[in-house]
Amino acid sequence: MKNFSAQIKASIIILFTVIISVSAFLHLKKNNFNCLSWDTYGYYLYLPSTFIYDDPGVENLKKYEELNSKYNSTATFYQFSPGKDGKNVIKYSSGLSFVFLPFFTVAHFSAGWFGYAQDGFSPPYQWAIYISFWLISLLGIFLTWKMLLLFFKRNIAFYTLTALLFGTNILFLMGFPMSIHIYLYTFYCGLIITSYQWNTKPTFKNSILLGFLTGFIMLIRPTDAVALLIPVLWNIYSLQSLKDKLILISKNKAKVFISIAIAFLLFLPQMLYWKYTTGLWFYNSYTNPGEGLDFLNPHIFDFLFSFRKGWLIYTPLMIFAIIGIYYMFKKNRSIFYPILFFFLINLYLVSAWTNWWYAGSFSSRAIAQSYAVMVLPLGYFIEHIFALKKTFRYGIVTLFAFFIFLNIFQTWQYKEKIIHPERMTKKYYFATLFRTSPVDDETKKLLLVERSATGIDTISNPEDYLFSKTIVIDYMNDASIDSSRKRNADTSSSKGILMDSLNIFTPAFRLPFNEITDYDHAYIKVTADIFPTKPLTENPLTIVTTFEYEGQCYNYKSQLPISDKPIIENKWNKVEVVYMTPEPRSEKDLFTTYFWLTGKDTVFVSNISLEIFDPFKYGIKR
Repeated sequence: MKNFSAQIKASIIILFTVIISVSAFLHLKKNNFNCLSWDTYGYYLYLPSTFIYDDPGVENLKKYEELNSKYNSTATFYQFSPGKDGKNVIKYSSGLSFVFLPFFTVAHFSAGWFGYAQDGFSPPYQWAIYISFWLISLLGIFLTWKMLLLFFKRNIAFYTLTALLFGTNILFLMGFPMSIHIYLYTFYCGLIITSYQWNTKPTFKNSILLGFLTGFIMLIRPTDAVALLIPVLWNIYSLQSLKDKLILISKNKAKVFISIAIAFLLFLPQMLYWKYTTGLWFYNSYTNPGEGLDFLNPHIFDFLFSFRKGWLIYTPLMIFAIIGIYYMFKKNRSIFYPILFFFLINLYLVSAWTNWWYAGSFSSRAIAQSYAVMVLPLGYFIEHIFALKKTFRYGIVTLFAFFIFLNIFQTWQYKEKIIHPERMTKKYYFATLFRTSPVDDETKKLLLVERSATGIDTISNPEDYLFSKTIVIDYMNDASIDSSRKRNADTSSSKGILMDSLNIFTPAFRLPFNEITDYDHAYIKVTADIFPTKPLTENPLTIVTTFEYEGQCYNYKSQLPISDKPIIENKWNKVEVVYMTPEPRSEKDLFTTYFWLTGKDTVFVSNISLEIFDPFKYGIKR
């Protein structure tokens, strides 16, 4: 019977491995086996730029454009931004490139042997990096099992592992390469095992491993420095235990120093890279003002409970892990505080990202690496279930089973594009809850608004928008504008603002987002009368529309004005552009608009106004 039970357990783990492997392969096949794309492209780019093209500063952009046109790795080069002296700095830190390095090396030589291009992106490189992901996923499962056995009996460890693999978005992330969070998850598992071993019996071997794991975690994702709380707070739960921990550290100063030194040396290459590309030892590579960490404005409630991408909405089984922290306190206080503080601080950090929904995944991918930590309180909750009376036990087990079914089913829905990666709403969620057929166009209107991929905004469904108000920009009565610029276009026409080679901009008009609309977005139609003295094809004039956060622009657009009639020179013409508001970092971000003359001949501008259209039918009230 014991052997039969072991066979069942092994079969379930094998089943999971087969599922994620087949799922990942089908996904890659569907996407022409391009796993070196999007974010992964940024993490990987260190290797070909350094070892193939001798261009660690990514200065030869033409070469990367040629490669991108061949392999279609990314729609835009958002993965890096301008550095110093013509260099470009890669947005993502270099940790994963060290994990990829041995696979990249084998792929480079294999490409030459089998006649493929040794360009860093041909099929041998794609396969090599996918294999690294597949192996790290299997290693993560193995380490989770070894970790659980340190704290639980085999049956509890098995039930906990099964719940984690099939009841959370680990199922999605391991079957949807390439996810940085799975690499981090595996390193976190190793960190917990090593923290246990070091605090039980410090040795030089586990001191080296502890420094290696903490250094690598930070090198992969610097904000995951929160992982340091685990070894530091381990075994601290009272004043006496704090004294014991300090004594342990004091007796093992050399080993502690080795751990710190190794962690620092591992992070040093990143500092040298930043120094080389930016001139700074530490650099915040997330330079886009439209997104970033905002420590004072975390979106904790939305991160947990929003139907857009709320973690506990789409991975409800982890509610049991949070409850399990209480039972962990009762049964094992030595790990209670490191796990509690890690969970709270990590939750704060991932929800403080302005784009807290982290596009492109089922459920929240940003917190997935913390499952290596949260699986322990989940185990204590499952252990507690076995101590309950049968009625309560069966009820909770039934709920477990439903959450596991829901996770598997919704993962399938996501792959079938029934669940959207970032535009979900409460109404759409319930309208498609157990849907298996394709979604009709009318139901799709319940999603959050679809934003233009081309950069050109048009109100394609005007019946769903309601004219809200008009805001007149009265430059004629603006005392800050030189009166010499307020003149007639000719002897018989009305006044306008003069634009010429000396006055290429009109004054900028700014309006906070919270004064534009009460909804999650709105369309703004900028209208004006213009009096060109030459055809706009010869004397270009654009209308600039953008948003500003702390003086920096995002969602910037400079558009040629359009008219429903031909624009005629030496006459007044009514023109307009349409602009959809972006998702602002804060409600006080400023919508900004002005005219920009890029030609040299005279143009007059008058009667500028903004027409606001609210999404009254399907918009979301703030």
